[in-house]
Amino acid sequence: MKKLILSLALCCAATNFFAQNADPAQLVNEGKAALESKNYQVAFTKFSTYLTQTNNQDSVIAFNCGVCADKIKKPAEALKYFDIAVQKEYNLANAYIGKAGALKDLKKNDEYVATLKEGLEAVPGNKTLTKLYATYYVNQGILAQRAKKNSAAEDAFKQALEIQPNNVNALNSLGTLLYSQGATTLKTDAEKAKVEFKEAKEYFVVKTVNNKDFVNAFEKAYDGLTLDKKGLDKQVQVVSVSSDGYVSKMQVGNMVMTGSTFAKILGLNSPNYKIEYMDSGVKITTTGVGDGFGVGVYTAQNMAKSGATYEDILKTFYSGVSIGT
Repeated sequence: MKKLILSLALCCAATNFFAQNADPAQLVNEGKAALESKNYQVAFTKFSTYLTQTNNQDSVIAFNCGVCADKIKKPAEALKYFDIAVQKEYNLANAYIGKAGALKDLKKNDEYVATLKEGLEAVPGNKTLTKLYATYYVNQGILAQRAKKNSAAEDAFKQALEIQPNNVNALNSLGTLLYSQGATTLKTDAEKAKVEFKEAKEYFVVKTVNNKDFVNAFEKAYDGLTLDKKGLDKQVQVVSVSSDGYVSKMQVGNMVMTGSTFAKILGLNSPNYKIEYMDSGVKITTTGVGDGFGVGVYTAQNMAKSGATYEDILKTFYSGVSIGT
């Protein structure tokens, strides 16, 4: 038994010796080949061995090693190698994104948010880092709101908007929070609604669905729905439309549904649509995105691009809202 244990120990030692003393160029080439074939475990082993031999001097291989470590669910190792890439300023934005992701997987939230902040200071304006950083505070705000900590929620949403002024989730969340705390009327000003509608016209989508696919979509969504692919213009009708142009109710065969449900079934961006019937199918022109409540996506984005603050954007969509400092 002692001889067997000794033999195994010698084999392991020999394996480690040869691995540590393998040709560096060969390790890199084998690692790259494994990475290209998506064999991340082998690629990680080759790259990490090479980096150990070369005292972690190669920033490119360190970054690739971090990618492989992330793929094989080794966040501690991913953190180590992405951090090397960060220190050597290689592929800096993605290195920070990888490092932050590893910290999040390790549940090191304070270090995660600090890394996102540091990344944005190193690579100002990077869209992915900006979105991740703002989303962190949006999520913190949502958690605080669920815990009835409205003041903390408000601070978190505002922080998100300081980072990304046109973040629609933060705008909607903060607007809804403030509205629920004292705003009396959601904005329905006719002139502003006209402006929103005019701007939304620049963002329309025309979708054509053949008769067979149209019928199949609704029959799949509703058991018991009766709809014939012939004569759809007689069977599919708009029942009612809101004052700002959104379809409120639709008749489809023997069923009545909301305009939003109709839009969802057909994959439309909004219940603000017009229908044209043709012999071969149905043409639907959809205007804007969303259901017309809360923050208008495109208006918010355009206002932000023009230099509007989040306070300006919120006051456009929510009347009676008081925004404290």
